Amino acid sequence: MLCAACAILALPDPTARALVDAVVAQREDVSLERFFSRHNCSHVYLDVGTNLGVQIRKLAEPHKYTGAPILGRFRSLFGSPPWCHVCAVGFEPNPAHHQRLDELRKRLRAASAPPFYLFRAAASGADSAMGFLQTGHQGDHSRHKRTQRLKLAGSLESGADAYNASRPRDYVPMVDLARVVHTAHTSLMEKHNGQRAASKILMKLDVEGSENSILLHLVRSQALCLVDSIQIEWHNAVPDWIVPSQGDAGVSMLANVTMEVQRLFQRLLSATQGSCRTRLDEFDDETFYKDGQRLPSEAVPICQPSR
Repeated sequence: MLCAACAILALPDPTARALVDAVVAQREDVSLERFFSRHNCSHVYLDVGTNLGVQIRKLAEPHKYTGAPILGRFRSLFGSPPWCHVCAVGFEPNPAHHQRLDELRKRLRAASAPPFYLFRAAASGADSAMGFLQTGHQGDHSRHKRTQRLKLAGSLESGADAYNASRPRDYVPMVDLARVVHTAHTSLMEKHNGQRAASKILMKLDVEGSENSILLHLVRSQALCLVDSIQIEWHNAVPDWIVPSQGDAGVSMLANVTMEVQRLFQRLLSATQGSCRTRLDEFDDETFYKDGQRLPSEAVPICQPSR
C-alpha cells in the first residue's frame, strides 16, 4: 500500500487526484448499494456514455421525446410508461458535461422522477484513471463525439498523442463496469427472492472504441450474462486519429482483429440462447442528441413519491 501511495504521489497532480478518485470510486459501491436499496428498483438501466443525459431523460420523461426509437426498447423490457420503477445509472467522463448532469439529476429528483445515479467516470475493466483529451471546444455538445479521447493515465504517449501533447487534458477516474453490473444484479435478486425472471438490466454501451475491451472484461468477470440487452454502438475499427503510413500492416491488423472480435461476440451470444440471457442490439438512438427540451420542474411530478 505504501508503494502504491508513492507511485500515485509521483504522478502529476491532476493524474494523482484522478487516481485517488478512482480508489474512492471503489467505496461508491456502498453508495450504489444504498441507492438501489433506497429506491427499491424493479429494473436497471445502465447508460454507459450518457453524454448530456438525453437517454436517461427519455426514460424519465418519454412524453417529451415522441418518436425516439429507444422508447420501444424501454417498453419491451420495462413495460408501459411511466417507468418509475426503473433505476438509471449513468457513466460520463467528460468534465464539460458534469455541471449539466448534476443539474439534471437535481431537477429529476425534485420532480420525483425515476432515480438517477451518476458516475463522473469512464466505464472500464478496472479502477484507475485516464487522461481525457479535449480535441474540440470545451463544452461542445456536437453529435460527433470523436473529439473526445481517453488514454490511461501515466502511460507513455507517442504518435498522435505526442503531436497533441500541448493540448489541454483532464484526468478522470475509471470505474469497473463489471462490479456495477454485479451490484445491480444482486440488488434485483434480493428484491425478487433470488429470481431475475421478472426484472431486467438494459445497458447502452457507447464508449468511443472501448467496446471490445469492456465486453471481454464483462465475460471474464462473469457479468456479461447478467445483462438482458446491450445496445451497442460499434466504432471505427481504426480510430481516425491514426494516420497509417503507406503499407502499414499494423493498422490493417488492428482493423481485422477488432472486426473479428465483434463478429465473435455476435456468434457466441447467438449460440448460447437459453444459457446466457444477453442479447447484443446494434442500435444507437441519436434523436434529440442536443436535447433542446426544458428541464423538468418540481411543480409537475413525474412519479408519485414513495411512501
